[in-house]
Amino acid sequence: MRAVAKGLLGAHADRTLALYKKAYPMTRRFRCKCAWQRTDASAGPLTCKRSAKRRGKAPAYMYLFTWPSPGFGGKFGAVHGVDVPLVFHAYRGSICGGSPEARALADRMAATWVAFAKTGNPNPAIPEWPVYNGQTRATMISDKSTRVENDPGREMRLLWEELAKTAKPAASGG
Repeated sequence: MRAVAKGLLGAHADRTLALYKKAYPMTRRFRCKCAWQRTDASAGPLTCKRSAKRRGKAPAYMYLFTWPSPGFGGKFGAVHGVDVPLVFHAYRGSICGGSPEARALADRMAATWVAFAKTGNPNPAIPEWPVYNGQTRATMISDKSTRVENDPGREMRLLWEELAKTAKPAASGG
């Protein structure tokens, strides 16, 4: 993992890896690597902010899915895509496990997405979920409990903002 980080991040590799180990104190290196590769939490707010700015007046909502999947012995944790079955209330499969906890989370997530599809607003299916903006960065955390946090993962976000400013453009492959 260190070699990959050095190749991608150069002088920022050690700092980045240390921050991920702090943010994701997992015993398995594999899960830390999964978290690193899942940029939703760090790059997502940047994408959402830019997207909302381009749309003008349309409200944008940010969420962060942190519920660790019990699937495959819990090997993957809360990786990208684990939330998708729950949005469709499919909590019984091998990824979500079918527990009462998974069902409760699926109830909340499915109701939230239905409310959003019907009205453009994810409320009132869950606790009050404010519109995302660059000041508060209100983010719905979907886990055992559903709650709003302002600017979760701030340290990680600031790191990726800094790295984005210093990154060299990727070579065009076309």
